[in-house]
Amino acid sequence: MTNRLPVAILAIVAAICAAQTGAFAGASPATQPGELRGKGIAFVCDASDTMIPKIDVVRRELANTLDGMRPIDKFGVIFMRAKGCAQLDTRLLPATPANKEKGKTFVAAFKPGGSTDPIPAVEAAFKAKPDCIYLLADHDFPDGPALVARIGALNRHRSVKVNTIALLGQDDHDTDFMKALQRIAEESKGTYRFVKASDL
Repeated sequence: MTNRLPVAILAIVAAICAAQTGAFAGASPATQPGELRGKGIAFVCDASDTMIPKIDVVRRELANTLDGMRPIDKFGVIFMRAKGCAQLDTRLLPATPANKEKGKTFVAAFKPGGSTDPIPAVEAAFKAKPDCIYLLADHDFPDGPALVARIGALNRHRSVKVNTIALLGQDDHDTDFMKALQRIAEESKGTYRFVKASDL
């Protein structure tokens, strides 16, 4: 994996790449080499209709991320839905060749659309007991304060680092969700990133 990766997805894959190669220039300063090796990582991604023009980038870079993982790592992929969520598995899967192919097939076949409620997806992620969650969204949540409160309750011991990514398009004008993402990352000792879709 190289620095050619689109800037929005750098925030997702940086920690994994840094942990496994120690050479990824985009590594988060909060993540030290080796910190996430052998740990469980859950990716929670927005799947609303506003993500339709951006989903191919997410698909490609999630696939690249899985390719870079080792069998000692575990992963989960969850997409937000209006009701419930779509997830690869209820458990985190060891990053074996077979499971990585399963994950890439799931990501490639997934189609976004409609509105989203992030809370069921976040609850599913915590239920899988990861060490780290990456939460990516590109529009306002139905209830940002409720999401912040729910993650705070689920992570009351601050045992899970939640990193958040806001992806904003040129025609996106709802930005309140960015405040929620910032607070989630701050309260869970994670990092927050904001990226413009025009940078992709």
